[in-house]
Amino acid sequence: MNEGKKKIKVVARMTIVKRGSSKRMIVEIHEDASFHQFYRWYSQEGRKHKRFIRGSQRNDGLPFTRAQNQPGLDVLAERQQSFNKDIEKVTIKIFQKRIYNHLLNCRPDELGNGMPTAHHQNLRPAAPERLPATYTTLQKRMNIMTGAAG
Repeated sequence: MNEGKKKIKVVARMTIVKRGSSKRMIVEIHEDASFHQFYRWYSQEGRKHKRFIRGSQRNDGLPFTRAQNQPGLDVLAERQQSFNKDIEKVTIKIFQKRIYNHLLNCRPDELGNGMPTAHHQNLRPAAPERLPATYTTLQKRMNIMTGAAG
């Protein structure tokens, strides 16, 4: 059996259906969500397997809406409908309301511990960024250009 793999629960899901298209956008909040990978965006065409596109932070959509600094799928839905007029229908399903409310209202450090783990071939964690040994910081470059003592 697959003892090493633990299935991650989906706490809430938003499905966005575009007018005249079989493509849909799916946004999920998982039980292990971190602040920076709170929403997980997928695309799906017809009944085919959904494909991971990106993750976004918990405050995604807040600066663009009239929300009172309260994140949630409804805020994302409002944001998507404000700039994309091709949206036919938005469906929001909350599977675990208590956990969903906890994830939305807790402090960022109480959320999960970072990037999503690779449980599926389409969900790959980002590679760590490596800087070359000869990298010069922006401040040091500015000091060199302006002749400031550093």
